[in-house]
Amino acid sequence: DGSDLTPLLSRTELQELLGDTYDRGVVYLEDNGQHYLYTSDAFHIVADDWQVIRTFDIQNMNFVDFSPDGSQALFVASNGQFHFIPVEGGEPIVVSAGADGFDTHFSADGTKVYYTRGQGREKWNINVDGSDSRRLTFDSWSAFTPHADKPLGVGVLSVRWSPRVDAFAVSPDHSRVAFSWGDLLFVGDADDMDLADPQFVARLPQRSDDELAESAMWSYYAESIYWSADNEHVAVVVRDCVLTTDGNESCEMSVATVRVADGTLVSQIPITQASSWVC
Repeated sequence: DGSDLTPLLSRTELQELLGDTYDRGVVYLEDNGQHYLYTSDAFHIVADDWQVIRTFDIQNMNFVDFSPDGSQALFVASNGQFHFIPVEGGEPIVVSAGADGFDTHFSADGTKVYYTRGQGREKWNINVDGSDSRRLTFDSWSAFTPHADKPLGVGVLSVRWSPRVDAFAVSPDHSRVAFSWGDLLFVGDADDMDLADPQFVARLPQRSDDELAESAMWSYYAESIYWSADNEHVAVVVRDCVLTTDGNESCEMSVATVRVADGTLVSQIPITQASSWVC
């Protein structure tokens, strides 16, 4: 309920711990029981007593994902390279992929990485050793039409017929993946590496009473789908915008929880732009 909020470390403690690599944007992460602290310049692997075990230079890189087994942290550099940082030690593995950093995730088994090119317009996958990089065509998606039941604005018309993955998340048991295209929510088998045979789950809730509506769109954040711990539900960040008469966007955001088995909308909770970082 938000009560009894206790800081993990004070600013003074962080400054002492991180030294010259400290900045006010320090981020804490936890994955598979391992603690991490990272800043704009450094990625720290931290013990339970908050002592730094090892540090990696991550200048001009952004963190994107942990491997399913927790053995690697994946960063994407400004030049499109992937940097696989080994948690247990060793040198990072660098793979040239041409990634644009918009939406990057490990596959459920950790053997591939899904990523985008062309400002998010193209979805690719690549083996973690850098081999077999290829663009996903989604030819089998021709039966699906996003935003089919409402008027479209210019922003959606330009991309309506271009199948793409807007957001992607692996289930906790690594057996399935959830992903989206426009207002369509899908679930696929984790072994289907090309996302060629998706199961349609539901259309996202969206405004339907405005002729200028651009239709529901996903949040701009890559991590906009979240699985429940029991693998039965997904929570989705929905960004629903309309064009105003002066040409600007008026957007509403919410978190919609959907039951995967039958596509039932369990709940939809409005959020503000200020609280739109969902975790």
